[in-house]
Amino acid sequence: MKGGSAEIPRKIMADYLNRSQSPLTEEQWESMEKVVVETAKKHLIGRRFLSLYGPLGAGVQYLDFKAYAGDFKAVVDFVGDGDEGTLYSPSRQIKQIPMIYKDFKIEWRDLETYAAQGLPMDTTAAAMSAAFVAEMEDDLIFNGSPQFGIEGLLTAQGRSFIKIGNWDEEVSAYEDILKAAETLSAKGFREPYALVLSPKLYSKLLKPYKNTQYLEIDLVRKAVTECIYKSPVIKGDKAVLISIDAEYVDLAVAQDITLAFLETSKMNHYFRVFELVMPRIKVPAAICTIE
Repeated sequence: MKGGSAEIPRKIMADYLNRSQSPLTEEQWESMEKVVVETAKKHLIGRRFLSLYGPLGAGVQYLDFKAYAGDFKAVVDFVGDGDEGTLYSPSRQIKQIPMIYKDFKIEWRDLETYAAQGLPMDTTAAAMSAAFVAEMEDDLIFNGSPQFGIEGLLTAQGRSFIKIGNWDEEVSAYEDILKAAETLSAKGFREPYALVLSPKLYSKLLKPYKNTQYLEIDLVRKAVTECIYKSPVIKGDKAVLISIDAEYVDLAVAQDITLAFLETSKMNHYFRVFELVMPRIKVPAAICTIE
């Protein structure tokens, strides 16, 4: 945020983050907070291509949005009285934004040691917690959560999909990805695309293409997209190609990943790394899975 409004969210955030009650010094808190953010950035995959909607504020608990279907092409005629091709929304969705979190403990004797000996804090627990939160965010983005009624890129109703071939065979992977791109293009969804694969399928792109000097992944970058990632939350023989315009899919953020102090219990200190996020799939047809 810019201008005078920058002080308002910081003041509000301090209340529920409980920073003023934390046993940490300002320097220690900022060190931990920096580690949390930097670790999350290294691990997050979905945010590398999805647009963010927000931050909206931690007080925003529900989102109301529409998913669109229909013919994703314009119509041409002479008088404009045709009914075909109208976009429509099958349903209006009201979803509660879930919290993703991981708690950790700092022992009181460790804090005393840091203070007595002038040592920097060990931020390992905070970094690990941030990594776990980042992985769970990606799991929500790609796989959704049936428990909370949230669809992911791999599970959205109305997405396109093609049956995967045998990627151990030469050019099969490249051809499947081209088919996915052709499927999206035929429906009116153009580049830029993002391709995300399971680690298993990603490794199969790292083989030579026929008798050339190129790997199959090089050809995918040239013909389809340079935006290629692998994610451990995608299991087995699955991949997804998506047209990444914000109008189709985004990630709603109420509270971005941050650090909060929970309590002191039995002399030890408990903290939480958390965020409030939810994927919004507004046009499922802009997604094509390979599975």
